[in-house]
Amino acid sequence: MNILFRLVIFTLLLTTKLFVNNAAAQEPIIRAKIEETGTIVPGQQVHLVLNVLAPGFFTSPPQFPLFALPHALVTLPDERSQNVTDTINGVQFSGIQKRYSIIPQVSGNYAIPTIQISFDYLEDGNPKQATVTSPPLSFTVGAAQQAGQPEFAASSLDLTQNFDRAPDKLQTGDALVRTLTVTATDTVAITIPPINVGTSLGLDQYVKPATITDNVPVGRMTASRRVETIVYTASKPGIFSLPAISYRWFDVKSQQPQNATLAATTVTVAPGLAKPSPPVGPIGHKFASRQLVWIVAITVVLIAAALAVVMRYRARLWKLLHDWDERRQNSAGRQKRQTVRIIKTGDYAQINAALEVWSRRNGYPSLKDWAETAKDKSLITQVEILQRQLYGNVRGEEVDRRVLVRGVENRISHKSATKPPALVGLNP
Repeated sequence: MNILFRLVIFTLLLTTKLFVNNAAAQEPIIRAKIEETGTIVPGQQVHLVLNVLAPGFFTSPPQFPLFALPHALVTLPDERSQNVTDTINGVQFSGIQKRYSIIPQVSGNYAIPTIQISFDYLEDGNPKQATVTSPPLSFTVGAAQQAGQPEFAASSLDLTQNFDRAPDKLQTGDALVRTLTVTATDTVAITIPPINVGTSLGLDQYVKPATITDNVPVGRMTASRRVETIVYTASKPGIFSLPAISYRWFDVKSQQPQNATLAATTVTVAPGLAKPSPPVGPIGHKFASRQLVWIVAITVVLIAAALAVVMRYRARLWKLLHDWDERRQNSAGRQKRQTVRIIKTGDYAQINAALEVWSRRNGYPSLKDWAETAKDKSLITQVEILQRQLYGNVRGEEVDRRVLVRGVENRISHKSATKPPALVGLNP
C-alpha cells in the first residue's frame, strides 16, 4: 500500500512538471548576445544580435526600435532580417533575427538597456499578441594601446584613386577630376573619416561633398564606402604635384594601426591653343579708328589689372569661395531640400537613411524620437509603416511620402527638443 501511494505521488509530480515545462515552452522568448569577443577598441563595430522566437508563425513583424547609448553610434543596418527556427521542449518555434550596429567612441563600460519588442503571432489557429523584453547586456571597450592610435577601426580597408583623364596631358583651362574611394569592412559609412588631400601649389582645387554608402557588394561580402571627388584647374602651364596621401586606421584583426597610402601624382599642363582672331574690316573715318584703338587699349589694361589682382590674391579668393560654398552645402536649408528630394524620389532604404541623418542633425537620437516629438499621429504612422517595410516580413503597405515631406518641412528644431541628443556628434 505504501509503495502504491508513492508511485501515485511520483506520477502526479512528473505530470505536473511536464505540464509546466510545456506551458513555458509555448510562450514567446527573446535571446540576445554580443557577437564580438576579445578586445574591443574605440571606433570598432560591435553587433548586438536579437532573436525573437514564437510558437507558430508571425502575423505581424516584430518592431525593433533604436535605442540611445551614450558615447556610441547605434544603427540598424539596411540588411534584411533573418528567419530562424528552433525546437524548444518538442515545440517548433519560428523566429526573426536582427543585428544592431554599435560603434563606441571612447573607452569604458557600455551597458545596453533592455529592449521591448511587440508583435502578433498565430498559434494553433489562435491569433495572439506578445511583448518580449531583452535581457540587459554590457561590453567593455579598452583604452588605446598606444599614443596616437587611429580612432577609426575596421577589419579591412582599401584606398584607391582614379582620374577622368591623363594627368600629364592637360592644357591651361582644363579641369582634372580626381576620385578617391575608401572601402572598409565591419563598419558603417557615416563613421569613415574624410581624406586629407592637402593642397597643390599652382593648381586651384574644389572638393565636392563626399558620398557614403553601406552594404556595397565586395566579392562574397559587403562593405561600407566613402567617395570624395576633387576638381583641379590650372590657369598657367607648368609641372605640378598632387601631394601623397596617408590614411591611418586601426586593424581590429591584427590589433595594430595601419596606414593606407597613395603616391604623389605629377600633373603636366601645356599652354592652351590660341584661337584665331576674326579679320577686321577697314574703317572709313580716322576718328572711329582712333576711338576703337583707345577702347581696345583701355579694355586690355583693365583686364590685365583685374587678372593681376586675381593672380596675386587667388589663394585667398579661392579659400573665400570654397568656405562660402562649403557653408552653403552644409546649410540647414540645403539639407532640408536634399532630404525632401530623397523622400520624393528615393526607395524606402534611402528615405529611412536620409530621415535618420535629418533626425540626428536636429538633435534627436532616433527617427522615432523625431516623429513622436512632432506630435503628429499621421507622421508617426508613416514612420512605422516605413520601418515595417524595411525590417518586417509584411509587404504591400505604401508609405505616404507627402506626410514625411510635411514632417521635414515643419521640423522641430533641436532648440525646442525635450531632451539633449544621446549621441556624440560625428564628422563623417
